[in-house]
Amino acid sequence: MKLFAPPIFDISSRINGYEECLRYLYTVLIAVAHIWYLFFDGTYFLEGAYLGVDFFFILSGYHLINTYNKNKLDTFSLIVKRYKNMMLIYVTSILCSVVSTNFVEMLKVFYMVIPDLLCIQSSGFFYPSVNVILWFISAMQIASFIILSIIQYNKELFFKVLAPLFVLTGYSVLFFYLNNLDGTSNIRDYIIPLGLIRAISGISLGIVINNLYECYINKLKDNYRGRDILIFYSIFFASLIVTGYCIVFTPHSSGDFMCLLAFPAMIVSTQVLGVIYKKGLLNRLGKLLCAVFGKQMTLAMYCFSIIIYRLLERVIPLSQNDILNNTLIYLLFLFLISGIISRMSDIIKKRVLLSI
Repeated sequence: MKLFAPPIFDISSRINGYEECLRYLYTVLIAVAHIWYLFFDGTYFLEGAYLGVDFFFILSGYHLINTYNKNKLDTFSLIVKRYKNMMLIYVTSILCSVVSTNFVEMLKVFYMVIPDLLCIQSSGFFYPSVNVILWFISAMQIASFIILSIIQYNKELFFKVLAPLFVLTGYSVLFFYLNNLDGTSNIRDYIIPLGLIRAISGISLGIVINNLYECYINKLKDNYRGRDILIFYSIFFASLIVTGYCIVFTPHSSGDFMCLLAFPAMIVSTQVLGVIYKKGLLNRLGKLLCAVFGKQMTLAMYCFSIIIYRLLERVIPLSQNDILNNTLIYLLFLFLISGIISRMSDIIKKRVLLSI
């Protein structure tokens, strides 16, 4: 049932509301962690929120292999298709980042625009970036290209040998660097150069999870019982509590390891619940958010999180003594502006780009 008459407001049965809720949750956590880092001049509150990025890498890998199997496209065509899908929001955020700087700074960052537009700033050859948090999207695209190229060449080699190797070695390297942070280190100096390793490891893990899920769901979807719903709801909330604890209290070491166990369980449980229990409250909430704000709302929130903070900082005097109210004001503007951008992106893609 559609909540609004215009076709742009659509609650599709293909949308997994549980997954949408998680997208919003982790995007908000990442955005708030970013602005608290900027607001307190380096005191990194919610430091463990960076683990939310690994959630999105794993989720990206989960959906990447589905798209690859469904569309039967070659690797380059699939990567181009993904880029075109997010191009309007991604490119707009880069241009807004340039425009929001003063003239002198604009001249300094202009040489960074081309690598950013080509989505290659996380390749290791181009650093820094116009909008530094866009490293995530670049790393995701480059890692997806590498992994899909391997799968297209030898699928069995990837699943039996390379995927476990990427996950184990990649996260081991990441944990080693993060566990050697000292009190004067900037966490960004470690995370961003290692972004491609994180992306390859996370996407590989997501693809492996997808294979396990596909084997299980075919047996369950026609023969599930009430207790199965209860079991997967329990798994979902248990993994959510574990990751929440890790993000707030254990930003490194054991927190990282526990999240790498909890994120796969969380993703699998959301996918199963999306199939066997579509009447769930969280499923309806996620679909409602998608219907109201658009299908690319979380992408817009991520890409514009720093830009909106910088603009808000110029308009409203912020006080470090009132961080809670300032955070709520920031989130209000983040949802409002990102919602408008997401809606405009959906309209343009439907009415303009699809006709080309």
